[in-house]
Amino acid sequence: MKKEDTPYFSIVIPTYNREKMLKNAIHSVLVQDFKSYEIIVVNDASSHQYDRSYFDSIEGLHYIENHQNKGQAESRNIAARVAKGRYLLFLDDDDCFTDGFLRKTYQYHANKNFNIDVSWSQGINVSIENGKEKFEPIVWPEECQSDKYAPVRFLRSGLGFGVCIRKDIFEKVGGIDTKYKFLEDTELFIRLMYYNYIPHEIKNAEVYIHKHNETQLTKEVKNFKYRIAECKSLLNLYRDYYAVNFHSKADLHWYMREMELEIMKSQPDLVS
Repeated sequence: MKKEDTPYFSIVIPTYNREKMLKNAIHSVLVQDFKSYEIIVVNDASSHQYDRSYFDSIEGLHYIENHQNKGQAESRNIAARVAKGRYLLFLDDDDCFTDGFLRKTYQYHANKNFNIDVSWSQGINVSIENGKEKFEPIVWPEECQSDKYAPVRFLRSGLGFGVCIRKDIFEKVGGIDTKYKFLEDTELFIRLMYYNYIPHEIKNAEVYIHKHNETQLTKEVKNFKYRIAECKSLLNLYRDYYAVNFHSKADLHWYMREMELEIMKSQPDLVS
């Protein structure tokens, strides 16, 4: 790994058993026209051996292997500890930056005199339909597009939505809480806003979010009871935040209700 000592972005990519997709994600970084970055890949004890020579050949890429599975949250924390950039920029191993993503993010920061605590970007869902890739920009319902709903949009996003956090702020708030297994992104976002770090929405920078069969609802339902429990934990832990952020509270209650309905539909005996 050799590049500038203090890059603007430290791009954090945790990975588990997705070497081919990971290489696509890395390629989407390498072709960017803004070059002040480092890449930190954390292999979370994948069950098959990755091609280490590939990672060693890329200037500015730091490759870390966990000896045992620690989960995405801790893998991201591990990357943050060694990061040298001013900002931590998160990317999932199965997603990709669109062309110009880093430049657009940097330009937005520059236009705000670099007075940015947190920023996030837009998503384009990518799926396979009849053997071809289908691209669908994520569009919020009209009632959620006003500025007052910006915290709701932020909380519905994940770290993979081009979320960019100033490294010293990430450290100051304590990083990602590994107690949360499903809503660790949401918990971090609430904590940032709770401490008055304002997220900025960058509307002209986008990330390709790839959809896979492995995330189908039928499998996810098994985890809904745990997600609901974590939602309730957030409502209790950040009751002061939710007391004055009614839209965010209503949205979380809606999310819990949707999961409860899916659980009921998956157990017909409870509905009859």
